[in-house]
Amino acid sequence: MISFSSIKETDRGFLYDLYIATQRRDPIELDHRDTQKNAFFLRQQFSIQLQHYHQNYKCADFLLIKARGKPVGRLFLEERFFELRILDLSLTPSERNKGYRQKIINGILRRAEETGRSIRVHVDKDSSLRQRYLDLAFKITEHRGRYDFMQWEPEVNVSKNYSITDWENTLYPIQDKLTADLSC
Repeated sequence: MISFSSIKETDRGFLYDLYIATQRRDPIELDHRDTQKNAFFLRQQFSIQLQHYHQNYKCADFLLIKARGKPVGRLFLEERFFELRILDLSLTPSERNKGYRQKIINGILRRAEETGRSIRVHVDKDSSLRQRYLDLAFKITEHRGRYDFMQWEPEVNVSKNYSITDWENTLYPIQDKLTADLSC
C-alpha cells in the first residue's frame, strides 16, 4: 500500500539520495579524481532543481511517496484549471517494478477523467517510461532537447444528457479551484 505526505525539511536527506539515484550524468560533468568536488556539484544541482520547482510551480503539491510507512519516492504534481501536470515522479531503484508508479499514474488518470482535464508530463527520450506513457494513450506534443513533452486527453462524452444539477456540481468545484489557482 502506498501513501503520500507533504515534503518537510527533514525529508531533504532522502530526497538528495533519491536525486543521486535517479540522475543520468554525463561523465564529462564529474571529475572522477575529486569526490569532494563531485559531491559539492551534485548538492548544488539538487538545490537548484528544488528551488526551480518551488519558484515556478507555486501551486504544486510536493509529496513524499511512502510504502510500508517508509519513503520510496517523490511526486511533484500541479493541478491547473485545465490540466494536471506531473512535474516529477521518481522512485528509489529498490522500489521500482513493484507497481507503485502504475498505481500513482492510474490515480492521476482517474482524477483527470473525473474533472475533464488533460495530463502533461515531460519524459527523457531514453527512459523506459516513455513507452509506458505512450501505451496509456499519451501523445508526444513536442521534442525539446533530451525530453519529449507528452499529453493525455480525457474522452469527451457528447452523448450524455446533462441536467442543471450536473452543471452546478461541476461549476462550483471549478470555481473553488479557479479561485485557489488565482491566489497562488
